[in-house]
Amino acid sequence: MSKEYTFLVFCIEIVKRARQLSGREVYKFFEQYDLITYIVDFYELLHVHGEKYILQDIDERIAELSQLRWLKKHGDRYRAFLKSRGQDG
Repeated sequence: MSKEYTFLVFCIEIVKRARQLSGREVYKFFEQYDLITYIVDFYELLHVHGEKYILQDIDERIAELSQLRWLKKHGDRYRAFLKSRGQDG
């Protein structure tokens, strides 16, 4: 197993313990938010940090992706709402 995928398993274990989820639940969650690719691609940047930083980074990534998904789904209505209030955003 490559060092990147060993690190991925480590990240799954961090989230599993912190969120009290099963490994399977965390893995599905990682797939849903494309975190597997993210963690493997950014291995060099992430692996030098501690568990707290890694967990925070994963949480921030999920929040960003959740916002992007929401905007993709509701963006037109939200922009129309802002425009109706004179807040062209």
